[in-house]
Amino acid sequence: MIDVLQRASAMKRLIATADAADLRSTVAQAMLTCCSELLNAGEVDAAIELLSYADNLPEPKDPVWRVRLQTIQVRALMLDGKFAESLTLIDDIRRTYPQVIENSSMLAASLTILECGNLNQQIQTQLAVRKLQPLRAALLLVPDSEVLAFASYQLSSSFFLQGDVSGARRLAFDAIVSARRCGNSYLEAISLLLLAWIDRSACRWNEALEISAGAIKISSQDGYRIHHLSAIRSTGIIHWKRGDLLEADKQAKSSEDLAKSLANRWQQPYGTLLRAVISIHAGRFSESLDIIRRPWTQTPTRAVLLRIEYLGDVHLEQGQAAEALAHYDDVLPKALALVPKGDIVAELRRRRPSASTSSGGTRRPTTRPRPGSSTAASSGTATRRRHLLRARAERGRARQRR
Repeated sequence: MIDVLQRASAMKRLIATADAADLRSTVAQAMLTCCSELLNAGEVDAAIELLSYADNLPEPKDPVWRVRLQTIQVRALMLDGKFAESLTLIDDIRRTYPQVIENSSMLAASLTILECGNLNQQIQTQLAVRKLQPLRAALLLVPDSEVLAFASYQLSSSFFLQGDVSGARRLAFDAIVSARRCGNSYLEAISLLLLAWIDRSACRWNEALEISAGAIKISSQDGYRIHHLSAIRSTGIIHWKRGDLLEADKQAKSSEDLAKSLANRWQQPYGTLLRAVISIHAGRFSESLDIIRRPWTQTPTRAVLLRIEYLGDVHLEQGQAAEALAHYDDVLPKALALVPKGDIVAELRRRRPSASTSSGGTRRPTTRPRPGSSTAASSGTATRRRHLLRARAERGRARQRR
């Protein structure tokens, strides 16, 4: 980590000197490599700062360098959570350098994959799938490459967000294999992390823990700090699902602290929300409310939906069914519009009947999840209180029938 930051500092000093003109092509290539390494390490602000020095660098005669530079800027904006700006820059690149894009299939593929990464983050997964499937099919016709691994990873993410666990798992394995064949530990780490997430959603706890440990090992050794904290948080979620709340809270606090040290506004809300849901299941309701209501400077769409869902959970666990139902009814239409087959909708469809019954309302019919989907797989997280509420409602209906 220190080596990458020191290299970036040295690079800025070199660009500011006249020697950069004599080493134009060498400095340009070194700058691209350094920026990529900074992004892999989670140092997004440092990468963006170094990219700003490109204006002081004598531009190489080959316009491909400029396209590659702006492609890294696209990725930096995406990792910084500025998805709309990232997509706008992609459109600008395609419009400004059509000939370069046409002559370089790998650059064109990289831009499309990054575009779909932004779309996934904006929950536009159907559009992402339509763009990625033909691209990946074309990449499979040529030798294995890092671009193929990246395409498989993004397509796996799209499938998983849509609730296709089987397809997502298969593509995640493909991404891991391609990354290993190309010797790209970064792509291997993020693909392992995605696979752990997929297995966790299917309640494969032991497999998910083992895969998360692999992601932690690679990201720790190679300095991929953003994905290191994501892997730690993934481990915390698994312990929470298994009922080990002390270890889960420890891992959640660790990931939250690491996100703060990185000043990563995009990752921090997820560690915070994990601590909140652990507090709910431990019966610390006031603490969970304080955690959920903390202000965030930048909030992912998924975190916004989870925050409303967890507010409902706090009320449901305290027997305040009407308040819980109000929160569930608030978030369900939003989740249905953005990610209709995802885990949030599945949890809401499972919890709303309990809240509705406990508040004296009529139980509404729910859609049965498809077998094998993440919708079906995510139903194993009910707490003891929800079971009691459901059993009480069933006994009441049985007495009415008699």
